[in-house]
Amino acid sequence: MKTLKTFFMAAMALIIVLSGTFVGYGIYLNRVSNSHIETMMASRAVSVRGISVSQRAVRPEIVLDSINLQAELAADVIAQIDGTVSEFSIAQGGEVKRGQKLCTLVNLDIALQISRADTDVAKAQTSYAQARSEADRNKRLADKDSISKSELETSIARVEAAEAELSAAKIARSQLDQQSGFQTVTSTIDGFVTVIYHQVGSYVQKGQPIAMIADFSKLFTKGQIEDKEIKNISPLDGVFLMPMNASSLSEKALDTSFRTGFEEKFVIKARIRDISPPISESAPLRIVNWAIDNDRDLLRPGRYMEVTIGREDSKKTLAVPIDLIYDLRAPSLYVKDSDSRLAEVDVKTGVYGGGLIEILDGIEEGDVVITSGVEGLEPGTKIDVTLEDY
Repeated sequence: MKTLKTFFMAAMALIIVLSGTFVGYGIYLNRVSNSHIETMMASRAVSVRGISVSQRAVRPEIVLDSINLQAELAADVIAQIDGTVSEFSIAQGGEVKRGQKLCTLVNLDIALQISRADTDVAKAQTSYAQARSEADRNKRLADKDSISKSELETSIARVEAAEAELSAAKIARSQLDQQSGFQTVTSTIDGFVTVIYHQVGSYVQKGQPIAMIADFSKLFTKGQIEDKEIKNISPLDGVFLMPMNASSLSEKALDTSFRTGFEEKFVIKARIRDISPPISESAPLRIVNWAIDNDRDLLRPGRYMEVTIGREDSKKTLAVPIDLIYDLRAPSLYVKDSDSRLAEVDVKTGVYGGGLIEILDGIEEGDVVITSGVEGLEPGTKIDVTLEDY
């Protein structure tokens, strides 16, 4: 019995020793395998794409969600007499020159008043002629002492009264001529007919507007812009360029097509008229008033979407695509380090425009910046970079 128990205990000890040996060997094999995998992974390079950083021409610019262009000069044409609109010579949207006929107002009373005025002038002329003749006769008689001095003075007074009456009649007649001329309504400025307030056949009273004329050669727009964007295009006293295209037009003041000189893409010149608050004062937002040069007559008042305004001059500087900067408040870039491994470096940025942003510090010309393929990679990862142009 004691021998059997001893044998059982020895067998159990052997099993335990063998089990421990197998477990230990398994742990050893696992560690060796993991170490081998890690060694292989460390020596394996991940394929990414990148650019070799170089000097680029950066034109500082800002992009506005929308702008609302308005005419610098617009004026209502006012009726100078009462009358009925008989015709319009220029349709809404048409171009008109200063002094050119817009429409005709018919006032039937004016013709009758002119006829009466002509009669009044004729009567006044007859009265004046008679008074003049009588005064001349009395002067001759007075020279012969045939009439008294008082009679001569009375006849001379009648001449003066008749002359004044004739002058008043002629002035009244002249005023009627002027009113008759007001039946032809003309434009007060060069421009385009933007609004017609009355239809043919409508009765218009003196002082009422008939049409609005606007000069589109000078437009303006005013809007709110962030201070950092304004500073990006400083200095602010020069000429700025607005690349435009037909698809940017959302709505127009007139239902007309572009006039002569239409192009699918064109560049408009602009200047800053004033900024509030002034650039010398600290402010997060500023109201900017832009003067737009539309001498080529390519634009109309209305709302334009996603408008770029950039400096006329450019700056050659070290630059990368702006979309590689994930956070402009704390800018950084992924680069290839000297060991061909992925690294993230902080950079200092400057002006931006045209999809590029200036790099002032953090990388140098010739450094390789990673453009794609870094998703899920940790800094220190071995990388194989395929260079592309930008």
